[in-house]
Amino acid sequence: MNDKAPITWLLNRINAIVTAGAGATARGIADTIMPLVFMCFGIYILLILVNYMRGSEDAPVMDFMMRIAAFAAVGTFGLNADIYVAEIMPILTGLGGDLANAVSGGTVGAGTLNQLSLHYLKIIDEGFTAAGNLSGMDKILPL
Repeated sequence: MNDKAPITWLLNRINAIVTAGAGATARGIADTIMPLVFMCFGIYILLILVNYMRGSEDAPVMDFMMRIAAFAAVGTFGLNADIYVAEIMPILTGLGGDLANAVSGGTVGAGTLNQLSLHYLKIIDEGFTAAGNLSGMDKILPL
């Protein structure tokens, strides 16, 4: 632990643990649900094609191309664990600091929290030191 920056050390450790755990979990979930998603996707494509064969769509080729582009975007961003870990997790892990900066006008950060925590620890240490140097307390409060 860094004695000069305890809050920064703590936040870095929390972020490392959350990112490692979330990455493994996201990969596990993506690997688990991928067969089900592909099966549902295939059924959905078949239903779209049946709808086109019935003639209910005026421009089936253009509509199908738009749907394929949407499916590609959802598949790329929604079912890719690496993108989730690289893009979404930094947003979630930095949310507390971003909210603190938004509320304070952009002045609160880990450095400020480090200074505050070290100042509180110094006050507590001085209080215990002062309490240990009291003379005559045993005469006032006999135990």
